[in-house]
Amino acid sequence: ASVTIHERKAVVSTQSDLWSEVSLIESTIQTENESKLSEVLYDSFKVKKKKVKKTAKKAGKDGKKKEKMQKIAFIDGKRSYNVTIGINRLKHAFCDIADGIRKMDDKLLNEETLCTLIRYLPTKEEIDQIHNFDQDGGDPTHLAETEAFFYQFRDIPDVLGRVKSWVFKRQFKKEKVPTAWPLV
Repeated sequence: ASVTIHERKAVVSTQSDLWSEVSLIESTIQTENESKLSEVLYDSFKVKKKKVKKTAKKAGKDGKKKEKMQKIAFIDGKRSYNVTIGINRLKHAFCDIADGIRKMDDKLLNEETLCTLIRYLPTKEEIDQIHNFDQDGGDPTHLAETEAFFYQFRDIPDVLGRVKSWVFKRQFKKEKVPTAWPLV
């Protein structure tokens, strides 16, 4: 079983051709997979705009189809969830709360309600988002619950600071301020 030099070179060249062909196929597959992976990763991290969807419902009493609109939400999901839960516990309409703050109505908004409300009032950045929505010609009837609540405060300057000051004023009235000498 002796192998000649020519046979040996033929086997070696066949093997090297085979491995170079395998390497070429492997690099082609790897390049294709890398491009597919980068597409998938790029698509998964793209910022997606929330769209308003219209879906037809069954006909009502008057025979017309009602359309259900998906609500527009642009406030952070966790914050929106917490605000929605908190404002639903207050048992007041959004416009009543806003009017109560504008008028500083102590009967409608007691101290406990105000302290609770402080956690759910919009920040300056959230008010800016509402103003941007309003300037873009957005329809407030299509806003999600938290955004609709924040929309009520768009025209009250520094609503959060105002309510904090109001709470301080109410608590200050309860405190007795000791004086060093009687005022006569």
